[in-house]
Parts: sequence; structure tokens; C-alpha cells
Amino acid sequence: MIDIKVPTVGESISEVTLLKWTKNDGDYVDRDEVIAELESEKATFEVNAEKAGVLKTTAKEGDTLKIGDTLASIDETAAKPEGKKEPVAIYEPIGPSASVDKAMHDELSLWHQALRLYRAQQWDTAELQLINLQQRYPGRILYGSFLERVAQARISSPGPDWDGATAFDTK
Repeated sequence: MIDIKVPTVGESISEVTLLKWTKNDGDYVDRDEVIAELESEKATFEVNAEKAGVLKTTAKEGDTLKIGDTLASIDETAAKPEGKKEPVAIYEPIGPSASVDKAMHDELSLWHQALRLYRAQQWDTAELQLINLQQRYPGRILYGSFLERVAQARISSPGPDWDGATAFDTK
């Protein structure tokens, strides 16, 4: 989850008004897609999605926000829907943080580290982390799937503008 914050719009501007959302809460947005319009005392400007993923709005239209306030967040773990209006989550929450045991917290911490490396196209380090996860948790299919993706990415690089999302052509 990444936060979308109200950007700096000028030295003398300390707050803005959210005029309107151009995308709805729960919509899948592409990187650099316009998601909202803000207005300061001097100008109206657009806010773009910093990553591709599912938009979660936190501010409401008409709200007055300070520079740096969180406007929305984007769940970049959701796969881009192909031919569907609803995004497909790669995984679902397992429960409130306090109810998850330490072993699961440790595994999730390692997984998130591996996922960050994967999205940053640091294939060697991501592969080592995924192999470690696969060895520690042999029943988890997800880690093997991402190892296959790393191998494929080495053969056919996704390119420098890749946002971490994978489009599947088959089920």
C-alpha cells in the first residue's frame, strides 16, 4: 500500500481543497492516471497515481487538506483486471494484526521484502529471498510461482516502466 499525499503546489500555499475524484474508491488505476482534482487559492491542478493498483480514497470531495496530508492510498498488490471491472487480489488479509502469530508475521515480513525486490527488478536478490521462503515454507505455492516469474523476467525483461503488475493470458 502506498500513500498518495497532497503535493507541494507553491511556496505560499499551505492547503488545498479536493474538488473532485476522477476515479472511484476501489477502481483499478494505472500509473500516472489522473485520480483527483485539487484547487488552491491560485490554481486548479490534477493528482496522478504514483503506481498502478486499486485506489482507496481517504479524503472526501470538498475537504480542505494541508500539503502533505494523505489524500488516498493505492494497493499495488492487486493484479490488473483483464476484461473485468473488478480487480483481482493476489492475496486476502489473514486477520487483524494482533491475532496473527509471530511465525506468520515473520513469514509475511520476508515475503514483503521479496516482493519489493521483485518489483524493483532486483532479480538475483529477489530470487535468493524467494528460495529462502520456499525452503522455509515448502507448502506455499506462491513462492515457486514468483521464482518462475523471476526466471521469465530474466529471459524477457519487463522494461524500465514496469509497475510490478503481471497480465495473464490464460487461467
